[in-house]
Amino acid sequence: MFIFGSFTPDRHDSSSKVFSASYNNNTIVGRTGDEAGDQELTDLISMLVRHPECPKFICRKLYRWYVNSNVTPEIETQVITPLAEFFAGNSNNFAIAPVVKKLLQSDIFFAKQNVGAIIKSPAEFMIGSLRLFNQWIPDPANELAASQKLMNYVNYSMTTLQLNLLDQPSVFGSPAYYQTGFSKNWINETTIGLRGARTDTLVYPSLELKPGIKLGIDVLGMLKGLQPDFSDITKSPAISCEDVLELFSKNLFSIGITQSQKDFLIDSIMMMKSSPRSTWVREWDAYRAAPTESTKESAILWRCRALLKYMLRMGEFQLF
Repeated sequence: MFIFGSFTPDRHDSSSKVFSASYNNNTIVGRTGDEAGDQELTDLISMLVRHPECPKFICRKLYRWYVNSNVTPEIETQVITPLAEFFAGNSNNFAIAPVVKKLLQSDIFFAKQNVGAIIKSPAEFMIGSLRLFNQWIPDPANELAASQKLMNYVNYSMTTLQLNLLDQPSVFGSPAYYQTGFSKNWINETTIGLRGARTDTLVYPSLELKPGIKLGIDVLGMLKGLQPDFSDITKSPAISCEDVLELFSKNLFSIGITQSQKDFLIDSIMMMKSSPRSTWVREWDAYRAAPTESTKESAILWRCRALLKYMLRMGEFQLF
């Protein structure tokens, strides 16, 4: 979409514009002629950008977007102010990319308190999940129908989670990008459940993108890739419950989970509070011995999908 405008010289106020003390009583000299509008607008932008609060305002936005929504007085002094000075300095001259690079390479970006400090937006949640589990992304040039199915699914999911990228609610965008609380606005008693429903469709594949290909996590493929010598039980011991949990946890959480959480996930979710961990070893080896038997495959999928479903609904998965 393109928006076009026109400037009408004879309707332009050619008098000088005097600003308040907040802008050092700056005056934009009035002009006449066909270029008057562009010239005065350029002066206005220059005045705003050169205001000492402008680079700080922009650097706060970058900090809130990439690091943490909580800008404390200490952060203001030690991070925002120096970054703003660099941003507006003669060597950088208001270029955004070097500022972002400097921020992302800083110690504050990697500080422990800033890991897992932001709640994923619906776009980060949905698209990130597809990327994390290496989902097939159809090429629209060759797989148009499949591509449309996937894009419709992703768009519908994000819209349900309160982010419609193609129809923003206002010029400010969605509330999470400007209201107090910022990314916390993505989560409420409704959307937390809807997020779980979205990831459930990955754990239990149901959306067929094309004949023979469904959107979903290849649980058995992940497990077979972890198991050395999958088809030879005598050669390699079975992967353990702990191995499975570690596999599913890889890159899943921005912050590490505790040992008590790990024990809960294995004993209460994976083993259903009813079987010792050794049961998994027997069931896995039974599946290795007869991978085409549906009952043995179902036993593995039942436990692992229950585990993965729970993990993707955990609060830790909502953060990055």
